[in-house]
Amino acid sequence: KNEFLDYKGQITDRNKLIEFYNRSKYLVVPSTYETFGLVYAEALSQGCKVIYTKGQGFDGWFSENKVGYKTDIKNLQEILEKAIKNYNPLEKQIIFEVKEKFNWKIIATEYSLLYKECLKNDII
Repeated sequence: KNEFLDYKGQITDRNKLIEFYNRSKYLVVPSTYETFGLVYAEALSQGCKVIYTKGQGFDGWFSENKVGYKTDIKNLQEILEKAIKNYNPLEKQIIFEVKEKFNWKIIATEYSLLYKECLKNDII
């Protein structure tokens, strides 16, 4: 822990997790290989920006710098310094957009349609 960073490790209590996101400016998820993780949507839904790895699971869901910063693992320190220096809170509209984009009912409907299409075309 220092003035800008505080490593929390795994947080399993949902209420503590929400409280953590609400108090945080950024969630940093530096990963060499990462699929899309719920951690990004959870953080963003609470107004916490994200720093994520370029070319991995979350990259491409939003335009660059709209919800945080993408980085190459090798440039993590540089992007952290940039993020701290240039911090602006997420706009309420972006938080709403995140909640709409990652709504479970919408996602479930999209998967259902995908499975039906695959079955119809004998893909599975």
